[in-house]
Amino acid sequence: MANARVVFLAAFLLLGSAPAQQAATLARIERNPAAYDGRRVVLAGYLWSWFARERPAACANVPQAAGNRMRTRSDGYFCDGTRTAFLPPGRDVNVLVGPSERHGALQLVARVRAGPEGWWLEPLELR
Repeated sequence: MANARVVFLAAFLLLGSAPAQQAATLARIERNPAAYDGRRVVLAGYLWSWFARERPAACANVPQAAGNRMRTRSDGYFCDGTRTAFLPPGRDVNVLVGPSERHGALQLVARVRAGPEGWWLEPLELR
């Protein structure tokens, strides 16, 4: 019984100390970027680099998110099926938006930033 309490306490502390993440879509962020400012979000979708020859088929006709701004000249793209957003290079450019095209479903953990000039994603982790 004591071991179960220790395991429960450890799990509670780990969950309580984990940064808050929220599942979201680019369409929801587009509607109210200020509500997501500074938050970590988990987005499921497709990623490709700025020099990719073509978009993933699932994102062929998906519109660009309104108010989403390019942050660097080497921004890539991320599409979740609702909107397409610019994706600046993260901590490891080759992992997040590298020379190889990442056509396939994946999860992107990013921090949303909103300012007077628009909103953008700060990539943190790729799953």
